[in-house]
Amino acid sequence: MTRKIHLPAFLTLSTLFVLLTAATSVCGQDVGKAEYGTVYFYRTSEGASIDGRKTKVKLNGKHLISIGEQRFVGVKLPVGKHIIKQRKKNSEMQVNVHNGGVYYVKISQTFGTLSVRQDCVEVPAPVALFEMRDMKPLDEGNIKDKVFQIIKELPTAP
Repeated sequence: MTRKIHLPAFLTLSTLFVLLTAATSVCGQDVGKAEYGTVYFYRTSEGASIDGRKTKVKLNGKHLISIGEQRFVGVKLPVGKHIIKQRKKNSEMQVNVHNGGVYYVKISQTFGTLSVRQDCVEVPAPVALFEMRDMKPLDEGNIKDKVFQIIKELPTAP
């Protein structure tokens, strides 16, 4: 024969409170606290560009920015996998953002013999920092999705 133990309601609530408090702190970090990395998008001058037109960049299917030549912008993104794409199917890439990570994505749009070529390529920091050294930040009007924190200062060497 088993005997059921009935706890008073206040004891059950206080136990629940203690468990929730312990669950929100793991290794000194708040579980509910969002973690972010920074992705810098930039576009250099292109000899075979299409009359300097801006190119649209989508993040996870939403229009994030329209970027012209010699421009850059940093975007704070939550930790996880993100899809970066231009209009063309072959211009898609994935970036896996880690907490505190910094990533550089070079955007290009050039005119080929029969079509437009668009590329999104992750670039190593030293190369990106060299290419971005004289660029100007992206104008506010070209930032289409304003959900994310935007960075308009040039990054510094790690």
